[in-house]
Amino acid sequence: MRRNGAPAFPPKKNKTRGIRVFAALFSVALSAAGCATSGLQVVEGERIDLSAASSGSGVIAADLSGRPKGRDGILKTFSLRAPTFKRGVCFALGNAAKWPAGANRVMPWILDGDAGKLRRGALFLLLELRNGRYMALLPIACPDAMSWFETDGAGALRLASGTLGTAPFEGTRPVLSWSVSDNPYAACAKAWRAGLEAAGGNASPPRWEKAYPEIFRYLGWCSWEQYHKKINAAVLLKAADGLEKVDVPVRWMLVDDGHEALEGGGLRSFVPDGKKFPDGWAPLLAHRSKGKLKWFGLWHCDQGYWGGIAAENDFGGLKRYLERLPSGIRMPKPSAEAIERFYEAYMASVAEYGFDFVKIDNQAATLARYRGVPNAVAAATEYAVARERAAARYFDGALINCMAHNAVCAFRTVGSAATRCSVDYSKGAVLKGKRHIWQSFMNTLWLGQTVWPDHDMFHSSDPACGALMAISKALSGGPVYLSDEPADIRTDLVSPLCLEDGELLRPEAPGFPLPDSIFIDPIYGGKCFRVVAPLPHRSAAVALFDLLGGPGKTLEGLVEPGDYCWRGGLSRGFAAPEGIPPEGLVAYDWRAGKGRVLDKPWKIEMKGFSCELVIIAPVVDGWAVIGRSDKYLSTAAVENIAFSQKRLSVTLKEPGPLVVYSAKGAPAAEGAAAIPLGGGFFRFDIPRARKGPFEITR
Repeated sequence: MRRNGAPAFPPKKNKTRGIRVFAALFSVALSAAGCATSGLQVVEGERIDLSAASSGSGVIAADLSGRPKGRDGILKTFSLRAPTFKRGVCFALGNAAKWPAGANRVMPWILDGDAGKLRRGALFLLLELRNGRYMALLPIACPDAMSWFETDGAGALRLASGTLGTAPFEGTRPVLSWSVSDNPYAACAKAWRAGLEAAGGNASPPRWEKAYPEIFRYLGWCSWEQYHKKINAAVLLKAADGLEKVDVPVRWMLVDDGHEALEGGGLRSFVPDGKKFPDGWAPLLAHRSKGKLKWFGLWHCDQGYWGGIAAENDFGGLKRYLERLPSGIRMPKPSAEAIERFYEAYMASVAEYGFDFVKIDNQAATLARYRGVPNAVAAATEYAVARERAAARYFDGALINCMAHNAVCAFRTVGSAATRCSVDYSKGAVLKGKRHIWQSFMNTLWLGQTVWPDHDMFHSSDPACGALMAISKALSGGPVYLSDEPADIRTDLVSPLCLEDGELLRPEAPGFPLPDSIFIDPIYGGKCFRVVAPLPHRSAAVALFDLLGGPGKTLEGLVEPGDYCWRGGLSRGFAAPEGIPPEGLVAYDWRAGKGRVLDKPWKIEMKGFSCELVIIAPVVDGWAVIGRSDKYLSTAAVENIAFSQKRLSVTLKEPGPLVVYSAKGAPAAEGAAAIPLGGGFFRFDIPRARKGPFEITR
């Protein structure tokens, strides 16, 4: 089933030529990838010295020719000298033994001026230099070789490059991109831009150049956290019925793990388990006709299942493309033809059933599964490209990448626009919830360069984390989906996320940590974790998370004018912070329902594990618009604003409570009273029947 309007995608390669074509293609791609404009430098020997870098960005390339060594197929290891730094953060697995099967366990690890504490296999490194500037360092994943950080544990930083394979290698490849800037966001953006341009071979475009799927613009629901593998036709039909009845507009439903036909831990068939789903998927997908649920998605494991493909399977003609790999798992052979034939059939089966999108899990493990073949990086890259091509062909790119934290996955999201950025959410798990929030926003610094971060599903009914999760999901800008038993969904926490038809109110770019929160551990460090996201109409949302607190503990949160200046940190190619608007700023405490002129720092007391949300808006002609005060991202609910000295015209996407600020006296409007909130803020409860612009005068 081919969908109309599928995103553009590079044409298929000649399947008979195999993965070996990558090396030849890359030599051409290297010259056309814009490396020269990024300052491409080919190093000789085994030393990369960036200690004198004080500005700009560049790409380091090296001759990697030779026979791979060791289990990781290392071609070359470089000593790497960076400028002296005060502190840094590296993004790596906590358990180096599991590298490179990074799953979704890549975490931020804080460095206090000591590279010896860097975690093995790190994907990305951001340093605050002693001169006050910032350096970003990005190991590059080319189509047939990749690089990663190593350390000897004694303070020496190293960069390893290899294939995780066994075949001799020949050629020069980019191994590292870097950037130095006076702010951390520009450093990250420029390092990623240079790295992606150099990587060649179907590298991902920036996030803002991708089409964001319509499905993920709406509120969803997933079966996993509520039911885990205990799903069947009756369970899902009951859940679908419940979602139709509940008083929140859930528009899509994702069937997660537990539906597969398995044999010995491997996938036996594309047909669902006949005992659990005797009538297949037709009864569930028939719910489209009932009104609320419009889209359905299906979860699959990247390798077929966690154990790969069953030895005894029902795949017919596909069997000749499968083999038992050196890792011990049965998967497609490491050739372009075998991989593409498998993934084509895999995704075609989902589309033929009538599903609208897919969530593909365990992607990072594919590289590890191919470890020991002639070139594992080339095979895993071909796998990623085949996945993206099939998703574009059958689902218009509506793919959620899951457990995809390694370089091959990060560099090859060619058309997909959403990737899980966190460990799994778990209901009632407070410490895990704290780590989830911290990890999600921190990982956005690197994942957010190419995709919208998926903060995972959540239970709105979770008494420990539900309220915080709702706000963190709102600021993410990525897919937002529940996992409650439908009858348990908290309307008061979910309705502020979206409009009446389920359309999410989204920021203009993903939320990310403010500069003073990048290099701290907020769970044990005793400081508030502060996040900002850009909103429409030149506004911003700042969330303060107390990830330290427990019962009886307090922590001081802070919102200040300079926070607004960073709102564009993850927008298109961020280069410099914004200035304070000429007439200044106002800030509105969403939970307390009060605001103030933001001309100095505003201290907010945090009590226990909690979150405070503050909307910052510019003052124009003596007015400021906060927007729908019943929505988390209130200004995102505003369609249009027209300012003049005596009149303010606001068009809401849907009528509701509108909060505005007036610096020059109490305002008035026809059809709704001005309710004073103090400090120059007023609320107008606009009747639901009211359409068009709402005119306010003073």
